[in-house]
Amino acid sequence: MRLTWSEKRGRNRKQSGSVTTHSFVFLLFELSLVLGAAKIGGLVAQKMRQPVVLGELVAGIILGNLTYLGIEFFEGIRNDPGLAILASTTQECC
Repeated sequence: MRLTWSEKRGRNRKQSGSVTTHSFVFLLFELSLVLGAAKIGGLVAQKMRQPVVLGELVAGIILGNLTYLGIEFFEGIRNDPGLAILASTTQECC
């Protein structure tokens, strides 16, 4: 049985309380930081005459390992219910 995005969102609200606007805004903020870091990494790689995707990968590796340095800012994005909905939607349609 396939559920639509709105049905999943409703089910998510019933399970873990309501998804507030604040959590959605925070999710957008975190995703914009990740995309911004990837863009900056790509530009740096391009200046060094390397493929842009290499700089994006290095930026992702650096952000992914910030927890080991004691910076736990991006830990909230792992358990965000909004991101879980987006991830499951993209997995089903493609």
